[in-house]
Amino acid sequence: MTQIARGQAFKPLMGSALFTVLSACGGGGGGSSAPTPTPTPPVVVQPPANGGIPSLFEASIEENNSFENIVFTDFTVSAPSNEEPRNLALVGPDAEPFTVSFAITAPDSNGNRVVTTTLLTSRVFNFEAPADANGDNLYEFDLTGTFQGVDLASEFKVQILDVDDDAETSAFTIQGETALQTFGVPFTKIPDVSGDGNAELAVTNVTGKGNASAYIIESEFIAGATSNQSVGADTASGVRFTTTNNTGDFTPNALSALAQADGSGTDVLLSADGNIYVFPIDSEAEYAALRGNIDPSSIADRIVYSITSPDGEINATLIPDVNGDDINDIAVVLLSGNDGSGEAGIIYGVDGTGTPKTIADGFDVTFNFRNEFNGFVRAETADFLPIPDVDGDGVADLILRQRNFSDNNLFFLKSAVLGTASTTSVDLDALDLTTQGFRLRDHEFGTVVAGQDYDGDGIPTLLFFDGVNDVFMIDGDEFAAIDPDTNTRLFGSSSATLTRQGGQGSSFGAMVEDMNGDGKQEFLGVSRFRSAVYVIDGQIIEDTLNNSGMITELPQEDEFDIDLSNFFGSDRDVTFTPAYLDGTDQFVVAWASDNNPQVETDPGRMIFFDAGVVRDAFSSGATGVTIIP
Repeated sequence: MTQIARGQAFKPLMGSALFTVLSACGGGGGGSSAPTPTPTPPVVVQPPANGGIPSLFEASIEENNSFENIVFTDFTVSAPSNEEPRNLALVGPDAEPFTVSFAITAPDSNGNRVVTTTLLTSRVFNFEAPADANGDNLYEFDLTGTFQGVDLASEFKVQILDVDDDAETSAFTIQGETALQTFGVPFTKIPDVSGDGNAELAVTNVTGKGNASAYIIESEFIAGATSNQSVGADTASGVRFTTTNNTGDFTPNALSALAQADGSGTDVLLSADGNIYVFPIDSEAEYAALRGNIDPSSIADRIVYSITSPDGEINATLIPDVNGDDINDIAVVLLSGNDGSGEAGIIYGVDGTGTPKTIADGFDVTFNFRNEFNGFVRAETADFLPIPDVDGDGVADLILRQRNFSDNNLFFLKSAVLGTASTTSVDLDALDLTTQGFRLRDHEFGTVVAGQDYDGDGIPTLLFFDGVNDVFMIDGDEFAAIDPDTNTRLFGSSSATLTRQGGQGSSFGAMVEDMNGDGKQEFLGVSRFRSAVYVIDGQIIEDTLNNSGMITELPQEDEFDIDLSNFFGSDRDVTFTPAYLDGTDQFVVAWASDNNPQVETDPGRMIFFDAGVVRDAFSSGATGVTIIP
């Protein structure tokens, strides 16, 4: 039987390290006696000192290891009865991370019992940020209880050893402003607008309610951060779109940017409060006019598309030019009211001399939904995803993604239907396969990622994440050639399926650089509800792709886990949208609580950590790495 003394409740972690160390053990003595005259006085048996349990246990462990047990050398006690230690407790200010257990064998023929002592913890210790009472990285605490009729008084000492590494200095967070802003969900990389040659980040909030903001976070701000940061009215991070004097309601729904089609600069798009604003940035001076707290309605050099939506909310994104006029275009979903009403379409962009569209003008291309799509255009369930050209006509294509509780759909829209203005709406339930595209059903699609060109035909592989455990992979040209009459679902076509055994939600991810030198991009994804980011080896992706029509199982141990649990507060935390920032050689993920964002107290944060630390561990064959704040 095992007795447990708790400094706190113990929760084991996967991938733990095992440390065996020596303990200082107390010993017993013996004696002999010569024959004595009768009568013999009674013999008084004294209980062994400290019940036979050593008075001192010492161990040393390296920092940054996520372990669950330190096993000390066994010791033997003379205890003929089956008594167990009772009322065990770890006491002292350093005891909180630890739990101790004693496993005691049954008495042998001589009454001796072997005791195995194990100290357990789920804490990852950081030498540079000691959490013990006096900050010397030596955790000291006492064991109390009773055994063999005596009170126990043993001492534990656990020394944390420094390791020469970058993990503990390579991570920081940028936090949102208020509890009602789920900061960083979503965010996206955008082309350089600050002039240093590195990508910036466009950040909005998942709720978009109340006095919210949207941000451009500059790469210079990220590169210069050496500790945790926050965004706010001081706008040191770059651009903060808000209302004048930070008063009134401001509801930003989407922020994106795209290199201008003619190569002259960058377009920034913000949809908020029934308007779509486009800011053409052709120089550092034009960007400098945006920096700081900006009310988008006050900026002179802007293009405004006036749109009305049932809920006043718009999900809009810039897409590469589809109608051949060398101006970026706009894909729009009008977010529905409770009656399921709403529209979606394409607006052909105009330059600074043109007249922007209004909803009264109608979309240049309008998409029509059947009644079964009620709820289709809810804020959280429908959006456009630009993808590279996969049908071979030299123009980028588009995916319209829809998710709700009863009917999940993915529509592939060919550039031909996108680039031809028409007063007649396009019926998404009756797409012409040759000229318009097709519809796939019954997948709760999350991320759609353009991966490597594995077969050398100039068209990338597409990876579709179904939001649960499956990743569907298909060459882009084979995807464009799917016949929905025989393949209404993605699986069963020419796709291959990778099933993650430790999935825990696979909705978000991104392709990143080759990290182990085999010439193949790796995939960086998130496991929602597991507070972890994972890496899938590019070789596994290629091997899976070669098994078209088959299901390949990926055991959790074959994934490389990036443990971010030190940044999160509970098991219900969720990570979103990973990305790689090549300018600063960092990975970044956004965090949000799975609680109701309207009552959640944490505004959310974005976590930045050194890609080099991950790369070194991944290429060494390790199964994971822990990132320390």
